[in-house]
Amino acid sequence: MEPTAAVKKIRIASAKSRHFPQFWKLFEKSFPKDERFSLRVQKKLFGKKGYCAYALFVDGKFAGLEAGWQFPKFNFVGFLALEKQFRNKGIGTALLRKETAAAGKLIVLEAEPRQKSAKAKRRIAFYKRLGFKLNSGHYAIPDYYNKKAIPMMLMSFARKLSKKEFVEVRLTIHTKAYGLDKPIVG
Repeated sequence: MEPTAAVKKIRIASAKSRHFPQFWKLFEKSFPKDERFSLRVQKKLFGKKGYCAYALFVDGKFAGLEAGWQFPKFNFVGFLALEKQFRNKGIGTALLRKETAAAGKLIVLEAEPRQKSAKAKRRIAFYKRLGFKLNSGHYAIPDYYNKKAIPMMLMSFARKLSKKEFVEVRLTIHTKAYGLDKPIVG
């Protein structure tokens, strides 16, 4: 199903943006604490090269958020969430279809392992319907509060990553997006 109205993306350049409070409220509500960064970290990210945060609007109403990084070889969709009343209306589908068509390079995202929950299984199925592929290989993200690794899956559009690409993508995300000294492996 396609949405009845177009999604308008408004870039959020700082925590002083008038749309930031809605963005942050949905961010905290949508992602588990251990999988999201703090407000302090978010404020620092606005100054990082390649980091992009957007408030999403449909018919003039705040509908969701998207945040990620644009790297030379790929774009990384770090966070994508819609307000409850905008879910299951084709908005996420339309947004990702438009972005995958316009990117001109790989797009990667993280997904919780499907065995974690029924919700994780549905998310992976959603991304697969859009042409994303599950990649094999060890992938985890840092827990921002307990300093442990959280197992995740890495998905890429519209093809699987080679082993070499997987290692390069993981290294880039971990060192550039998450600010780690080295990637989480093993």
